[in-house]
Amino acid sequence: MDSPGSELQVHKAAFFFRLERELEKINAFYLQKESELRSRLTTLITKKRHLVALASRHVGGPARAMRLNRDTPSLVALLEGFRYFEKDLSKLQVRRT
Repeated sequence: MDSPGSELQVHKAAFFFRLERELEKINAFYLQKESELRSRLTTLITKKRHLVALASRHVGGPARAMRLNRDTPSLVALLEGFRYFEKDLSKLQVRRT
């Protein structure tokens, strides 16, 4: 018959093996979310740069420059995108702490 110590070691090894697999799943989840957020942020920054370029373009005279204000649909959409990004990032940060 196995000694109680060796049985304990077997259970301990099995426990830590399962724990490692669960930690790997959690890590993979956060790496995936990080990748998604990086991609979204890159897209938002690109759209912001494009919008700023359109607003400041003086090629062809000031009539070609786009006027931005708080009601400009593209600016509203961009700001909403940044708000959603910040909200999703905050959710992940709360989960990790």
